[in-house]
This record gives sequence, structure tokens and C-alpha cells, in this order.
Amino acid sequence: MATSRPRAPAFTLLELSIVIVVVSVVAAVSLPKYAESRSRYQVELAARKVCLDATYVQNDARYASTTRAIKYDLPTDSYTFDYAKPGSASAETALVILRNEPFQTALLKVDFNSASTLTFNGFGIPAAGGTIAVGGGSRGKSISVDPDTGAVTTTTMDAATVKSLTDTSGPMKVTLGADSGDDDDAPKAPAMVVPK
Repeated sequence: MATSRPRAPAFTLLELSIVIVVVSVVAAVSLPKYAESRSRYQVELAARKVCLDATYVQNDARYASTTRAIKYDLPTDSYTFDYAKPGSASAETALVILRNEPFQTALLKVDFNSASTLTFNGFGIPAAGGTIAVGGGSRGKSISVDPDTGAVTTTTMDAATVKSLTDTSGPMKVTLGADSGDDDDAPKAPAMVVPK
């Protein structure tokens, strides 16, 4: 006489297949949202970094009562500026590369009266006002420097403007998008300086 063994609880192949399908559908739906959210975060972070550095250089020019400048380089998506290391009399050059982590964005446009250098005099007044545009994916931010005060403001660019700046080669003459007014919830940029 054969005795039956108690069966161990287990999942059937059908149950495992259903779980795999459900997880795949959830992943397929959420992945594009995650990518868009990440792109928005990186553009916001890069725009904040550019604003903070421009304000730092302006304040440093006032403090030292001398000319200070930020030199932007479109082909390498980077910019450099001199900064005073605390406790040191000599200045060091900071290099910020926007295409690297954590930003992973592009420098789309730099225009300060047809120049790519933002210069502040000893009173913190810029030699010329202008615009810097950063972007990634279909997201973009325009950073404007007031020619009279040097005040830095940001506006959100629409996807068409970002695409036109990305597709254009050579000098870029584009009217940048309207202000979205959603800068209050944007992430704060870290104070990151990479010595050259």
C-alpha cells in the first residue's frame, strides 16, 4: 500500500508567469516617467550651479574690488573661473563640466554681446548682460544676467526651443522660452568646484 507524502507549498508555473508579466508592465509604464524626472532634475541642478557660480564671481569681484570673469566653452560644455581658496593669497582656477555627473547636461547657448565670457568689474557690474542656456533631453533652462545690476534669473525653455538650440550649429540666435514660475521646488545645486 502506497502512502502519500504531504506536498510542500509552492507556486505554480502559471502563478510565476503572471507575476512576471505584472512586474514587466509596471516597469514599462514607470520607466519613461523616471527618465523624464531625472532629466528635469539634472537640468535644474545645472542651472542652479551656473547661477550660483555667476553670483559667486560677482561677489568675489566686489570683495576684491577687481575684475573677475567666467569663461564658457560651448564645445566642451564647461566653464572656468578663478576663486580664492580660504586662507590662501593666490587664486585657483575652477573647472565645471556640465556634461559629467551629476549634471549630464549640455551648454546650449552663451551670449554676452557676442562673447562667451561673463566679466564683472570691481563693483560687481557686468561688462555686458546676456544669456546662458543649459539643457538635456527635451528640458532646458535659460539663465539671464541683467546688464545693469548683474542679477541672475532663470526661466524654463519649451521643448521646441531646446530642440532648436540642440540642432543648430554655429552662432545661435534664439528667443528663449517663457517663465514657468516653478523654480521654487527645484533642487539646490551642491557647491562643487573641481580644481583644474
